[in-house]
Amino acid sequence: MISGSGKRLLSKKAVEKMVRELFPLAEVVTPNVEEASFLVKKEIKTVEEMKEAAYKIKDFGSKWVVIKGGHLKEETATDIYFDGNRIYCEKSKRLSVRNVHGTGCTFASAVAALLAQNKTMPESVKKAKEYVRRLIKTAHFPSSDGFGLMSHFS
Repeated sequence: MISGSGKRLLSKKAVEKMVRELFPLAEVVTPNVEEASFLVKKEIKTVEEMKEAAYKIKDFGSKWVVIKGGHLKEETATDIYFDGNRIYCEKSKRLSVRNVHGTGCTFASAVAALLAQNKTMPESVKKAKEYVRRLIKTAHFPSSDGFGLMSHFS
């Protein structure tokens, strides 16, 4: 919906249709902070606000909500995930790198691949976060637009 750099990738009408028709079918939705802010119509600046947003996004019908907090201005990179009963937090030390293309898509794909291997959601989120962190650490800079490129084969 919205890239980590803030660029809109879908129209408002497309987002509304996605939320209405696809979220109720989803095992998990993985918005970044900017996307979660758009969905709940409130800017998210803290981990506590991420948790509040997870409750609201869960009401759209997915089984799990994972909000990726890598773009928050906090010392720790915290992702939260919620199943309707319990909020989980996955924290890691913030990496000191410039912007890297594709981290959110890679994270969501890794979670899906791990779930397909019958991993639990908490295990899938943790392993996916570790995978993306490794890719960010080895990203190649710069691409033609100044963003780093991840190599899934390095």
